[in-house]
Amino acid sequence: MTVLIDRHRRTIALRRLLPCAVIVLMTACTSGHGGRSTSPSAPPEPAAIPDALTKSPWLAEDIGGGGVIDNAQTTLTITAEGRAEGSGGCNRFSGPVSIDGDAMTFGHIASTRKACVPALLDQEQKFLIALAGTRSYTLDASTLTLLDASGRPVVRLTRM
Repeated sequence: MTVLIDRHRRTIALRRLLPCAVIVLMTACTSGHGGRSTSPSAPPEPAAIPDALTKSPWLAEDIGGGGVIDNAQTTLTITAEGRAEGSGGCNRFSGPVSIDGDAMTFGHIASTRKACVPALLDQEQKFLIALAGTRSYTLDASTLTLLDASGRPVVRLTRM
């Protein structure tokens, strides 16, 4: 008999706690903040990309202080939608770019894989590595300089 009474008490206690547990779980799952309630808000808008960066393609004049191959067209185009695309001199590439003030970072860059002469492939690889290491930029009249985390220039480009 005592077993039945204990079971009955547990059942009543669980029935009383269940609605509370459901509310706590629903709040935690929907708020995204570990159960803290927040007022709903729209996600922040991405920063607008300055028109000066998107008006025309850019041609690499120097990569990592080593210059570039004269006849190679290593280019970069930045779109208003936050895409970077161009040519490494042999292969086409594209990927996301994020610009906020003078901060600039490139996301995962996808590239075609055509066979080219070794010197051109080497320059292209250095260019793509420089893009991956870019953290900020400077822009003057017709020169775009990509800088690494230490503020050192990694690529200098001119407007085409």
